[in-house]
Amino acid sequence: MLDIADSEMQDITEQFGPDAARIYRRIGLELGHEVFINTKIAAVESEDGRAGIALNDTHQFYESHDGTRLLASKRVGGTVEVYEAKKGRLQLLTLIPGASPELN
Repeated sequence: MLDIADSEMQDITEQFGPDAARIYRRIGLELGHEVFINTKIAAVESEDGRAGIALNDTHQFYESHDGTRLLASKRVGGTVEVYEAKKGRLQLLTLIPGASPELN
């Protein structure tokens, strides 16, 4: 997959900060750049202060605490679904009833 253009990364860094820009780049690399087409993007922060990116107010993306994995969460009713971005798709890891969508 092609990497995100330097000018696009500069815009994302200026708008959301360097930590969120790193997550943005990982999303593009792991899932493909087409995920950003017609997508509302916002910077988010986890309860423990980690920077992340929200796409279309549905998925929130963060790096794992050790920085080795790109994780996503999505609230479905009263349950939070937690995914890992891997091999071009989101793989469901767990369901957490009543949890906050921010990953801990």
